[in-house]
Amino acid sequence: MKEFKPFESFQAHRPERKRRSTTLLAHGCCCCCCLHSVAGLAGSAWGSLRRNVPDPDTLTTPEAVRAEEEIRTSNRLAAKVYWMSLTIIASIALAVLSVSIRQDPLVGPFLVLFFLPGGQLLASLVTLIWLFARPPASSEGFRRLGKITLFGFLGALIGCVGIVITFVTMRWVR
Repeated sequence: MKEFKPFESFQAHRPERKRRSTTLLAHGCCCCCCLHSVAGLAGSAWGSLRRNVPDPDTLTTPEAVRAEEEIRTSNRLAAKVYWMSLTIIASIALAVLSVSIRQDPLVGPFLVLFFLPGGQLLASLVTLIWLFARPPASSEGFRRLGKITLFGFLGALIGCVGIVITFVTMRWVR
């Protein structure tokens, strides 16, 4: 029995009774399948940014300067832990998949990229545990993590909608 290899080229055989009914002018690729991962990463990057930062000249009292420094430190810590945990999770998954699937070296990176939104949720969970375990836990760090997770999820959701639109339009193009 012939072994199935997912990334081999496919050969179209001649039709038995009639011509093929459709010819697609557009084609799909790996990139359109991973659109949800790219959009999820973009959303998490957007959530990592801190907007509405007060101008340093407006902070006149030492208490205001100290409070702003604590807020900035909490935000940076949450973002750093999130991105570091996501990097570690993706690296471990890539290593495990590359070792376990030796027949085709492209399957491991493809699977990691395809399931990256799940890795992002796991990274958010790891960051949440880290923020609870490391005193002092600041509410600003939890808010930043919430924004990173929310925007990452919304980005992945928008990417999924983009994938559906791509496949629907590819099906209708004749």
